[in-house]
Amino acid sequence: MRGQYDDPPPCGNRPFHMPPVRGRGPVRHSRGRRLRMKRPLAVVLLLAGLLSTPTPVASAAAGGDLDRSFGTNGVTKDPAVGVSGRAVALQSNGRIVVVGYSGYWAWVYRYRTDGTLDTSFGGGDGRVNIDFGHPTELNDVAIQSDGRIMVVGRTHIAGLSDYYDTAVARLTSSGDLDTTFRGDGKSVLDLGFRDGADAVAIAPNGRIVIVGDGLVKLDGDFYVTRLTSSGALDSTFSSNGRTTTGFGGENDAALDVAVQSDGRIVVAGRTDADGEYDYDFAVARYTTSGGLDASFNFDGKASIGFGDSDEARAVAIQSDGKIVLAGPSDPDDGPSDFAVARLNAVGLADDDWDGDGKITTGFGGTDDWAEDVLVQPDGRIVVVGRVRTDKLGGPFDLGLLRYNQSGSLNTSFGGDGKVRTNLGTSDEIYGIARQTDGKLVVAGEVGQGADPQLFVARFHWTTDPAPTTTIDSGPSGDTADTTPTFTFHSNESGAKFECTVATPYVPCTSPKTFTLAPGSYTFKVRAIDSSAQKDATPATRSFTILTP
Repeated sequence: MRGQYDDPPPCGNRPFHMPPVRGRGPVRHSRGRRLRMKRPLAVVLLLAGLLSTPTPVASAAAGGDLDRSFGTNGVTKDPAVGVSGRAVALQSNGRIVVVGYSGYWAWVYRYRTDGTLDTSFGGGDGRVNIDFGHPTELNDVAIQSDGRIMVVGRTHIAGLSDYYDTAVARLTSSGDLDTTFRGDGKSVLDLGFRDGADAVAIAPNGRIVIVGDGLVKLDGDFYVTRLTSSGALDSTFSSNGRTTTGFGGENDAALDVAVQSDGRIVVAGRTDADGEYDYDFAVARYTTSGGLDASFNFDGKASIGFGDSDEARAVAIQSDGKIVLAGPSDPDDGPSDFAVARLNAVGLADDDWDGDGKITTGFGGTDDWAEDVLVQPDGRIVVVGRVRTDKLGGPFDLGLLRYNQSGSLNTSFGGDGKVRTNLGTSDEIYGIARQTDGKLVVAGEVGQGADPQLFVARFHWTTDPAPTTTIDSGPSGDTADTTPTFTFHSNESGAKFECTVATPYVPCTSPKTFTLAPGSYTFKVRAIDSSAQKDATPATRSFTILTP
């Protein structure tokens, strides 16, 4: 029976597919007089030829470029086929946590900051699978202040392939199930006849907020659940730890959640007010006790329409309290676009956002679909998802947009505010997170349908100048020293170096000593930064070792 198994199928077997609800330094010249070489002409010509051989160098990485120091040219793909990545979060030490699913199994991956799997996590391969007893999709992940990892999703009810319950689990920072959470670290919550978790957030007091769609009297509504740190339903939240909210439609669903610094809960999703699947953005704000916040759009909830079918699949809170919603807008008579709305702190349309509080942006194809949103500390807004590669259909590429605070596209990102990246046959971003250095980490899947691959990638958020190199000491001009030593440094801490005097560049460290015969030489050194960018104008120093 679909949705029920006697034994778990192997990874990659996908008997069902649930739709996702959810810069340069100067050249250093030698000083002093240059003496005639006292070496055979053939040797001189040989050295000159070696020194003049061009060596390719990397140019400065711009905002929106893949960070080539991460994974393989900016991307790490899971070698296992059949795993779909759904969300990403960062731990305080910079480790990257990605969640997803493959048919029966729920998966949690952890990567080091260089994009390699973290073998200290889980069973030694950087991956953990969680068995909830039935096919399960993990949709979101949040990191607690103590480093523990909270994941949520939905698990199918045995014998009822179209119905599901909320799946929750917590892992320790090492990847083990946390037995202080609901006894064994995982649980299936039955919150209604049909309910599934699409998002999770951690409140300032450590309480765990979970949202999704719940079927109440045959109508789909927002549901919001709050758990204590031990995983119990929080009785101080709506008396029984959960609440539902309808917008008047039959297919309302909560798709994302953010918790304000004061503890109030903002939930975003969709509403089908006319019952005809013509969705609008929907958003509600709740007090810390679980009631609708009447200071938000007068009754605690609001809807925003763009086209014929719109979904707020992501929400983020700005430092000034404004609320950013993002998702797809799909008109009946045209291509779908990224849609972004911004509300002020009391839930009304923010006129500072393109004049009326909402914007749609397309990439020129037929199906552009926003999945997640992030607000940078400087107030610029990044929206990610998938974009069609042409107007005639075909596979998807990764799509990223960045807006200025006014809603105009930020041209320092991708040249025009838009970035399209192809990783394979069909690619989609589901989640985004920001590192402390500003770089943007995204996760999702490459190749849709039966055989996707989970991927994680990293993008530069701003132009990253290549490093500069300075020679601090070493001979210049005439010298009798046949073992000259040079010291040097870069403007970037942690940079590596390559050196040469008469051969191709080779890795080196400061100080660097050479053993040379009498003759004329030029020492060259260039720095290489953590993004694999090389100084395009290496530091140089020319010198001549005199014949005794």
